[in-house]
Amino acid sequence: MAIHNPDGTYSIRSGLTLHSSAVKDAEVHIICQVEHQTYSRPYNRSVKLTVQAPSQPVYSAVTLIAVTSVTSLLLVTAVIGGVLIFYRYFCKAPPSVSEISQPSITYAQVQTELKCTIRGARQQELKVKWSKLRSSANLVVQSESDPLLVREDVSDQACLQSDGTHHTSVLPVCLTVNEDLTKYQCVVLCRGKIINRNTTVQVKVEPSFLQISSIPQIPKVERLLVLCCRVENFYPQDIDLEWSRNDGEQVCTVTHFGPFSDHNRLFSVWSKIELVMAREDESAVYTCRVYHSSFPAPGYKDILYHINTQGTPPNVMFIDCEPLYPLLNEECTLHLCVKDFCPEDVSVTWTKDGETVSCFNTPPSLNINGLYSMFSFLKLTPNKDDQGSKFRCQVVHSAQKEPEERLFTLPASHNLHLIFDGC
Repeated sequence: MAIHNPDGTYSIRSGLTLHSSAVKDAEVHIICQVEHQTYSRPYNRSVKLTVQAPSQPVYSAVTLIAVTSVTSLLLVTAVIGGVLIFYRYFCKAPPSVSEISQPSITYAQVQTELKCTIRGARQQELKVKWSKLRSSANLVVQSESDPLLVREDVSDQACLQSDGTHHTSVLPVCLTVNEDLTKYQCVVLCRGKIINRNTTVQVKVEPSFLQISSIPQIPKVERLLVLCCRVENFYPQDIDLEWSRNDGEQVCTVTHFGPFSDHNRLFSVWSKIELVMAREDESAVYTCRVYHSSFPAPGYKDILYHINTQGTPPNVMFIDCEPLYPLLNEECTLHLCVKDFCPEDVSVTWTKDGETVSCFNTPPSLNINGLYSMFSFLKLTPNKDDQGSKFRCQVVHSAQKEPEERLFTLPASHNLHLIFDGC
């Protein structure tokens, strides 16, 4: 389409697109012919085009790819190396130091371990110090943070365990009740930096005696029954006792005594309930649940009392001999254990070939289950006439249907096994 010029004339441009595949014999002659009414004849312009093959590059594509890859790899390596060098020498980040870990329960006079874990440093870069901070009226070296604490360096007791990337400093400790709430400090020195970690160790003592006793020992119908739960020798003093009954009936009239402290700073507490026995109370089970921080999960222990108006017959064990193989003319001891009976009155007698012999019986002792146990001992020096003798021990108790006996036969030779059975 013609374009109108400012001077009143017109202009037009014409072009031709030609693909090299249309050219034959590598040459082509192109003529452009212009016709206009002002021309007496057509106006021609011509051009001759020559087609040539593209020139070959100096390097092949494979070479260019290889050179590019190597150059890129060198650049990446240089960048990473520079970052590492910069981080190591100019950005020395402090190591990661965990808090001091300790067992969930630390028992008095039982060795335990305090641990502090360090990451992000080499072992040769580390120096770990441990301090024990304890209260004292006679101060020699006071800590800077608290003038009422003595700082004791215990670094020589610690050891550093390493697996290459993780380092754990372990400090064994064994504390008494008097050292409860002792503070420990772990100081990590690395690359000119100081990192402090602190912890406080709370000491526990689990009760050594938990028991329910009754007054009277054998409950009687329509009479007052007092159950007393004793929990002794525990630390710290915070403790909770709860009574319950197996049939869900509410337990009332609970009275607590204590906790009381002894000269060792251990505590004891008593708790009692009172009830008037009814016939339906026979075989009921009362539970005293003791909550204390020294108990592992779930954090409590149950003490049971089974109401039994008939008493409990003893569990009579077999006769044992010490030494196991008695020798002629050397003293030996026969002993028998009588367990878990109530009431405490029991009769234990010995006979040798039908004749009564003297023995020693220990007083009945109250067990944690509210029942009694005792031992009976018979000392003898066997001679040739005693070989093959039969020793019988008879136990008589009010809750038994009939007396119970145990038999021991003295072997004819010390090379023979002991012979014993029950009757």
